[in-house]
Amino acid sequence: MLNRNDITSLYQDGPAVKLRRKAHPKNLKGDMDIVSEYELGITLLHEFIHARDDRKGRQDTEDDCVRVEQEARQTFDRRPHLLDIIRDLYNIDSLKIHKNMATAARRAD
Repeated sequence: MLNRNDITSLYQDGPAVKLRRKAHPKNLKGDMDIVSEYELGITLLHEFIHARDDRKGRQDTEDDCVRVEQEARQTFDRRPHLLDIIRDLYNIDSLKIHKNMATAARRAD
């Protein structure tokens, strides 16, 4: 299960977190598909688990998406405070604030 050390190690490695404002070119889940704070939290944890696994040299398989999703949900249930750490480190606003910013950016285009 994802832990505080994983989060801080990944942060020290320097990857950025970017919430997409446009649909993903490969039809992966994007912020337009996330309708709740819960889904945003699960998505963030899911991606951090992938990043942790990549850092450890683990190769993705077809079954990994199911495993990663299950681990993200377990982490959310048992260690919800990790989301606060991620939000603080990466300056991630609430979903409502992010959606308002995305809407304003689309209108400006």
